[in-house]
Amino acid sequence: MKISRKSLLLLFLSGFCIASLSQNAHNSYSALNGIWHITGARNPSQNQYPFLALSLAVHGDTIDGNGHLALKCSNRSASEGSSVSVTGKITEDGSFLLTSAKIDSSIGQNVAIRGRVPVEGAATWAGTLNIEYANTPSNCDFRLSSDFVATAYPALSGMYTGAINGPDLGRGLTISLQLSQREIAIDDPFHAEEFSRPDEPSSLEEQSYYTPIDATIAVDGKRTFHAEEVAAVARVGGTDRVEGDGFSLWFPLENGVVVVLNGFYTDIGGSTLHVAYFTQVNGRYTNEKGSGILTRQ
Repeated sequence: MKISRKSLLLLFLSGFCIASLSQNAHNSYSALNGIWHITGARNPSQNQYPFLALSLAVHGDTIDGNGHLALKCSNRSASEGSSVSVTGKITEDGSFLLTSAKIDSSIGQNVAIRGRVPVEGAATWAGTLNIEYANTPSNCDFRLSSDFVATAYPALSGMYTGAINGPDLGRGLTISLQLSQREIAIDDPFHAEEFSRPDEPSSLEEQSYYTPIDATIAVDGKRTFHAEEVAAVARVGGTDRVEGDGFSLWFPLENGVVVVLNGFYTDIGGSTLHVAYFTQVNGRYTNEKGSGILTRQ
């Protein structure tokens, strides 16, 4: 059978268009990258349960998400908080289903989120949420099935300053924290090994992704280290990361001290951060710890 040049050209253009559409679809998936408020609030002054926030990282047609879940036990008055990890695939029509990763099975936590990739630049998207939580050690049960509208937090970037106070911090510390949220990256063995089993070797297909963050810190006040030691030491890759509506930062110092900061947005606008401050020596926490509010400058 003979094929004309015109037919070959049409076949070539059709293939090109299909590839272009596929590439454009994958590019549009990046609209899901970022920090999303799913439901509730965890402002220290007005907790609204359940609270769920996720940082989503899209690579190809796969979504990896991690964040924070806080809820009120349905069988008693206590509340609980835990980390959340979800993953799922995006279908050709842009819809997706995110379900709990296997690391959540130890506490009997199952989270399922259905949604559709928003248009580029959209600050919201709608979906349905199902949570089943049965933490046997703490005797906490919770069930939820509801609709939601996810709202974007701003990127964790900018300069934040404020006071950190604690029983062993004298008059307290003044902290200046410069943050810069980065593009998604493959998770490193430091974290992957925490959740893997020896009989479950990891592969490239099983690698998870996360959202890294760059940070520098300046501290004034009573402390067990000197400020100039902070900038002199290389950071540990993978330990500085966005986690839901918050972050985790590790600053290793020359004298063996590690400064650890964990924080989260107190509002969707991102104007302030609630921060917990710790120090470690030889892997053990010291009495130099405290908390406070940092305000974006």
